[in-house]
Amino acid sequence: MIKLDIISGFLGSGKTTLIKKILDFYKNEKIVVIENEFGEIGIDANIIQKDGLDIIELQNGCICCSMKLNFKDTILKVAKEFNPERIIIEPTGIAMLSEILSMLNDDEIKLNFSINSLVTVVDAINYFDYIDNFGEFFEDQILNAKTLLLSKNQFLKDENRENLVKSLKGLNQNVDIINKNWDDLLVEDLLVDDMKNKADEKYKKIKKIDLLSTNMKSISSVSISNLKINEAQKIEEIFDDFNTGKYGKILRAKGFLNSVLDNTLEFNYVNGQYNIKESDIKTSSKICIIGSKLQKDKLKNIFK
Repeated sequence: MIKLDIISGFLGSGKTTLIKKILDFYKNEKIVVIENEFGEIGIDANIIQKDGLDIIELQNGCICCSMKLNFKDTILKVAKEFNPERIIIEPTGIAMLSEILSMLNDDEIKLNFSINSLVTVVDAINYFDYIDNFGEFFEDQILNAKTLLLSKNQFLKDENRENLVKSLKGLNQNVDIINKNWDDLLVEDLLVDDMKNKADEKYKKIKKIDLLSTNMKSISSVSISNLKINEAQKIEEIFDDFNTGKYGKILRAKGFLNSVLDNTLEFNYVNGQYNIKESDIKTSSKICIIGSKLQKDKLKNIFK
């Protein structure tokens, strides 16, 4: 049986960073990563790419809705062509975990794969904002996880951290919550191999939420390549401007910039907070922006 590790989580929660840890831990295994990017341009594959690693990208859609058939065909094809020991699935940040589990409940898939872990990464800083604005959808990822991993929790006060854990337990009282600084995080805490019968048992406990909020339905993306700007300061100015709301509600922006100093910068924007750092990844300048009620033409103009 091929092991499946499903790493879900809302936009910018830290899924890709976690996957890099997992890949380092299982460096002696044959692993394939299936990346589901919501936008037209792939970003995460560049970040986790390493020698000998096979990455399959499913772009411009969500595997829990418009790409269902594509996902099933892909995972069966991966098993046949690559014969991996483990497949890591990173759904887009707006995927419904219940729908992904329903797809994996397919008889043909169950014959060849077993779920090893169901991890939802929870952004501790933005949790209450997201639960207020994207409640039903956000709850779906929490309700169907076996393990909740808190990210950025080191920035919270003890009282706020306790309120967060209490809220999570109120949604899913049986879930395991890992609440520690990621510098101290061990992959063994997350990925404990399950027997097949336990995976089957989990299939039967899928909790579906049928109604999505109006905010969720309005989420879209814009992808831009060959950016005409080449200075980090200009990116910072644009990100600061995102907070005004004139481009819509920007939830997530990520990408790369080939700077005027002849180096590559990697940037990440999550719900008003951002960081820009130098990267050793060689790629073209590009950005993917995800949000609600996006002013797409205005966004393209400021980068082009």
